[in-house]
Amino acid sequence: LLSIYQGLDHRHFMKLLIMILFLALAYLPTQANTDTHTHSNTNASQHLVALGDSLTVGYEPGGAPYYGIIDRLYEQALYRGRAEFHNFGINGLTSGGLRELLQSVSIGGEAPRNIRQVGVGATPTPEAFQQALKTANIITITIGGNDFIRLPLEIQGKTDKLAGEVIDARIQEYEENLESVLQMLYDINPGAAIYVADQYQPYPPVDVQLYRKLGEATERFTQTLDQLVKTRQEKGHNVYPVYVAQPFVGKEISLTHITRLDIHPNQAGYGKMAEAFGMAIWGELYPAPLKAENKPLSILVKGKEVDSPHKPILIEGRTFIPLREYTEALGAEVEWDPQTKSAIVKYQSRVVGFQIGWDQAKVGNVTVPLTGAVRNHHGKTYVPLRAMAEGLGFDVQYVERSKIVFINP
Repeated sequence: LLSIYQGLDHRHFMKLLIMILFLALAYLPTQANTDTHTHSNTNASQHLVALGDSLTVGYEPGGAPYYGIIDRLYEQALYRGRAEFHNFGINGLTSGGLRELLQSVSIGGEAPRNIRQVGVGATPTPEAFQQALKTANIITITIGGNDFIRLPLEIQGKTDKLAGEVIDARIQEYEENLESVLQMLYDINPGAAIYVADQYQPYPPVDVQLYRKLGEATERFTQTLDQLVKTRQEKGHNVYPVYVAQPFVGKEISLTHITRLDIHPNQAGYGKMAEAFGMAIWGELYPAPLKAENKPLSILVKGKEVDSPHKPILIEGRTFIPLREYTEALGAEVEWDPQTKSAIVKYQSRVVGFQIGWDQAKVGNVTVPLTGAVRNHHGKTYVPLRAMAEGLGFDVQYVERSKIVFINP
């Protein structure tokens, strides 16, 4: 890329770069995030529904599995208690496409053919989609980037006046679509808090004049979003802006895949976006647990890591934990019988019994199989994590990418 740049006038290089990116994006997979049904639990205290384009999907060149904005927000929600999320992101979705999708689903129809979700298990029924929206208390939206996908080619070399007219037309279209989207979401779920992102600008300042014009378009986008939000808030609606654009200014190369001819954020870029959403939603962010060589994963009980020298262990791919430290962290009581080498764990009205050497547990009056036998490890009684926590009525969620187990009442 640099060798090409050195051999071309910067304006010709920028035009070539934009054309290559546009062609690459034209062949971007159109399926939705396929994680829509894989992260949910009953009685969730926070229900997050994500709508939008490839930024909501978490797309990066190289393919899934992705670790994007919504995956990080789900983790932040789990720090605060039980949580569930549905990611309905669709690669290539425009603001008009989102509007059309909600219009169709709101009357019980399927998603329009050109934007419907593709892939095994990825297409929700209209009823399931609408139910997710109705029960959400947090709705996030990333939309608009695909509305402006051709903007660099359309305004390059134009006067400020002509470029402004093109930007005005794109902004007006986005504004009308988003206004309709926000109204439909309010009609479906007036109690949900809706968080809408502005639009980052991924192109570095190779062409200084074009960079300035794209920066001005980005500012116009943010101003339009602010005005839409203000109008909604004056009506008493829970709509809030999320400013993801500013962190990318001057850092387009370090926060995106632009050097790979792809405009999507890299992991650092998605991290910045997730921070902006998290701060807008909760006002604070929980730091990830420190990693250690002797710790295969982190286990957080009610959002906090148990402080114990006795670490979890992996046995044949199953996580075992020292019984007393973790049950007491959950607020449960442990009664140990040294004669039978058995333990009775009590939490509220629930009782679970374990015995060293047994691959079964007694949950109330029911005997249930364990994924491995209870064992003595360096003088401590270790039990399968999931069996213990779920037996006591706690919710257990494991996030593979972060190697974190969240246990919440």
